[in-house]
Amino acid sequence: MHTLPKAITFDCYGTLIDWEAEIQRYFAQKLAEHNITDINARALQGYWEEVQFQSIQGPYLPYRQVLRETMKLAFDYFHVPYAETDVEEFANAMGRWKPFPDTRDAIVALQRYVKVVFTSK
Repeated sequence: MHTLPKAITFDCYGTLIDWEAEIQRYFAQKLAEHNITDINARALQGYWEEVQFQSIQGPYLPYRQVLRETMKLAFDYFHVPYAETDVEEFANAMGRWKPFPDTRDAIVALQRYVKVVFTSK
């Protein structure tokens, strides 16, 4: 006989929340605001992801601080202008990022059988 676990945990960002698409969307918006057409938002997001991953391997920083610092690094690398308000907007945007299309229905279905716990760094 199979027994279900008492709870299932999910890391929120990247697993339930489509942070890659949301970051690309934000970066595309910033590129468009500056009429920059020779830089692809996906390339900018890809580089950002590399520096973000390196950053989280170091000493602990609150994730909003990681977002601030790594956005600056990525935009500087690609010579994309930004204001401090852009940096703050990006750092605070993660609370508004949308889930993958199937996330809500899957969580609701799972909750009928087990406790569901969301985690994030």
